[in-house]
Amino acid sequence: DLYVETHDNVSILYADVVNFSGLTVTLPVKKLVETLNDLFGSFDEASERHNVLRIKFLGDCYYCVSGVPTPNAQHAKSCVDL
Repeated sequence: DLYVETHDNVSILYADVVNFSGLTVTLPVKKLVETLNDLFGSFDEASERHNVLRIKFLGDCYYCVSGVPTPNAQHAKSCVDL
């Protein structure tokens, strides 16, 4: 069975690291991974403060949502404030 549920008033944010491809050739792998880990860790901490839920991160992209699963009348502002 497919689990699908409709949600109104939801914002989705995709944050992509600018020039990530350039960083992959200029930074050592360990430094690149540490940098992304620090950046996404900071995003996770900020998301808790702003009522935003991280869906996942993939490569250099951070996916998050506000208004799901807990309704949030300020969902768009929460994503912008993140």
